[in-house]
Amino acid sequence: MRPSFAWRALPRRLVLLSGATTFGAVGQPLPPARDSVHDIQNALEAWVERGIAPERIIATQYTDDAATPKAILLQRPLCPYPKVPQYKGHGDTNDAKNFACRSDDDDHDQH
Repeated sequence: MRPSFAWRALPRRLVLLSGATTFGAVGQPLPPARDSVHDIQNALEAWVERGIAPERIIATQYTDDAATPKAILLQRPLCPYPKVPQYKGHGDTNDAKNFACRSDDDDHDQH
């Protein structure tokens, strides 16, 4: 089956999810906020249905896999390829705000 013209016209982005197995499966914990920054389903709906591509998505790992988790273990930004999350060098290493999406090209541009 060929995709429709509208689907082919959408810009594409590759985001690598290191260590992730599933998102939004039955029994999986909900994101800390139901917005397009923390909830990949909301981000994809905004992109496909309203043409608003995600600029930033934060992945969350909880301390357990319960349907209602007790606490967040860590958060990381999901970066569009070829960028990867890189620690800024200060602050809590479990907090996404202390990471930036960078690529090897970023290092070359700074020198």
